[in-house]
Amino acid sequence: MRAADALIEAIADRGIDTVFGVPGGAALPLYDALAASRIRHILTRHEAAAGHAAQGWARVTGTPGVALSTSGPGAVNLLTAVADAWMDSVPVVFICGQVATHLAGTMAFQETDVAGMAIPVVKHSSTAQPGEDLGSLFDGAVALASSGRPGPVLLEIPVDLAKAPAALGRRQPIEQARTAGPPSGMSKAVAELIERSSRPLVLAGGGVVAAGAHDQLVAFATAADVPYVTTLQGLECGGGRGWLGMPGVYGARVANWALHQADCIVAVGARFDDRLTGNLDGFAPHARVIHVDADASELGKLVEPEIAICGDARMTLEALVTELGAAPDRSSWWASIDERLAVDPIPPAPAHEGDAALDELNTMLDDDAVVTTDVGLHQMWAAHRLSLGAGRRWITSGGAGTMGFGLPAALGAQAAAPDRQVVCVTGDGSLLMHMQELVTASVEDLPVKVLLLDNRALGMVRAQQDRFFTGAFAAELGARPDWPALARACGVSVAESVEELLAEPGPAVHQVPVPSDAECLPMVAPGTSTATMIG
Repeated sequence: MRAADALIEAIADRGIDTVFGVPGGAALPLYDALAASRIRHILTRHEAAAGHAAQGWARVTGTPGVALSTSGPGAVNLLTAVADAWMDSVPVVFICGQVATHLAGTMAFQETDVAGMAIPVVKHSSTAQPGEDLGSLFDGAVALASSGRPGPVLLEIPVDLAKAPAALGRRQPIEQARTAGPPSGMSKAVAELIERSSRPLVLAGGGVVAAGAHDQLVAFATAADVPYVTTLQGLECGGGRGWLGMPGVYGARVANWALHQADCIVAVGARFDDRLTGNLDGFAPHARVIHVDADASELGKLVEPEIAICGDARMTLEALVTELGAAPDRSSWWASIDERLAVDPIPPAPAHEGDAALDELNTMLDDDAVVTTDVGLHQMWAAHRLSLGAGRRWITSGGAGTMGFGLPAALGAQAAAPDRQVVCVTGDGSLLMHMQELVTASVEDLPVKVLLLDNRALGMVRAQQDRFFTGAFAAELGARPDWPALARACGVSVAESVEELLAEPGPAVHQVPVPSDAECLPMVAPGTSTATMIG
């Protein structure tokens, strides 16, 4: 057995039945071993797309995805997806080939120190060493990627070590380090602070989704009689009584208003990033903050909490529910919220054809459908207009804001859930970044549905240039390509309506023209507080 065989066997042993990648010289031993395995390999047409597809697979399954590339430019291409997974806490093991050990440091053909380049955006990055058991190396990567706050791990495998006889050690079962619930006595302190508050609010983020704590979130909000808002990554936790939408720079007015009115904010699995808070100096000035997060480094990083809990969202919410007493009378808080909702409903009335298409899509989606998005105005419109229940159904690029993410992420999601409906909501600027993956969808028989909101521009950039600078520059894309012709050339069907799109048995695209000057309003001007919104 070669070391490459041991590595591939370890991937299969962890129940990972699909990997995504692009082969090349330094990775050929890995691909030779992969060809003899029971694992499905999906050949994407770009390495970054392989990484995003592995993210989609991980986001749907809740277990680490795997992406493969060769050394040099292939591995560097992969880094975009590595950074995206880091920012959004997605567990993925990225494996890239490397030149032979005796050539290290010589500027050999396609040699790049990707393990070193990746250090700022991974939980761990390493290069395999002579005599190392690659199966055990992978086991450790999986355990690290999925424990605590999930995230990416990168492994470089020199080509000569992959071809060498396997150095088989005793592989240990993966024991993930589980983050505990709140320390003894802290749950009671949290419950007492909430009960003393007259305008409490829950802020739920992606950590709630990662912990599978949707039911616990709803149970807590109900027991405490508090409204809640959800971040972009926590969006599928929203819906039902007490949900006030998504706050932030492109958030709902009522959600931002509630954060600024609240006298107590219970933040669970949310990291107070700048797209949520706007200018921190004006954020939630009246609130005493309770912050729950699996990552201790997030506690107090941007907003100083009165009570900080480094713990699992699910276990913490369960513990808090048991400590809550009878909720005090908060009828005035709820009445003021109802008044705001009457003025600023969720979602607002449709403003253009893109909004109308999203509303139509919303009524037709299956109950367990998965929606991916790219980054831009279409992403914000979708965030406001689609009603997605729990079940790892919403996959979008948040922290990194990676254009081109949506389609390959949809491919990964579809590979992970072949019987579920998978829809990618995208814009023309984003789809241009990875439109070659339409070929992957066709060749690999992945029936993703692409709803293309086409404004012939880099819409979010254009809107900000018009509002805050001297006007649009280098943001107009024009009427090319001919999207229906391109889709057909890639082997993908073209649909004339949302209904027809969802009815297609294979991959399909539906193009919806959107005015080039359309915006996502209201919004927060750069550098200002979310208490003040434009539009």
